Amino acid sequence: MLKFIINKCIESYLKQKVRILEKELASENEGTTIQDANDADDESHRYQTLVQKEETSKRIIKVMRDLEELKSIPLEKSAQVQKGALIELEDLFLYVGITTDQFNEFGRQIMGISTEAPIYKKMIGKTVGSSIDVNNKKYTILSIK
Repeated sequence: MLKFIINKCIESYLKQKVRILEKELASENEGTTIQDANDADDESHRYQTLVQKEETSKRIIKVMRDLEELKSIPLEKSAQVQKGALIELEDLFLYVGITTDQFNEFGRQIMGISTEAPIYKKMIGKTVGSSIDVNNKKYTILSIK
């Protein structure tokens, strides 16, 4: 049940991120119309604005892909660390599949990590009771959901 709730929290987080980025892009579009540049400063400003719009668009696309990826993450209980696992460490839960900022839900610190994250690569295939070292700190896997 906790895994399902966290999945929905991450979905909500990603949808909110898309809305924020879309507002940012709309604001960028309102603030600039492409016109003939009067001088070099105008041309430079126009170029910077176009670059910023492109970067914002790329961020929106990435978050939309993350939303699609989230739908493919299995919600079944995992016996070992793998994509879709909810891993309980001493002071943090890690949700494997989508990278998120750390957040608090039900008084627990939770963070989403991708399958490309270095910490995931150290944990893949491990089971409850296994330990890993991260930044000179030892963590024990207390549970996997």
